[in-house]
Amino acid sequence: MITDYYPSRLSDETKVIKREDPIIYNRGKFEGPLNSSDIDLYEKNGFLIMDELSRKMKSIQ
Repeated sequence: MITDYYPSRLSDETKVIKREDPIIYNRGKFEGPLNSSDIDLYEKNGFLIMDELSRKMKSIQ
């Protein structure tokens, strides 16, 4: 039998499930395009709004 590691798929009931895995791995160990405040926002909200990228994409279209 295969074990399903996603508890949200085991029931038809809707509920908030505590995240077991970290959202951000290896914080501060690698350099990347995001600064620490962007990483904090992503960790808190689960998404980022990148205004500068949005403006650049609109100018290309």
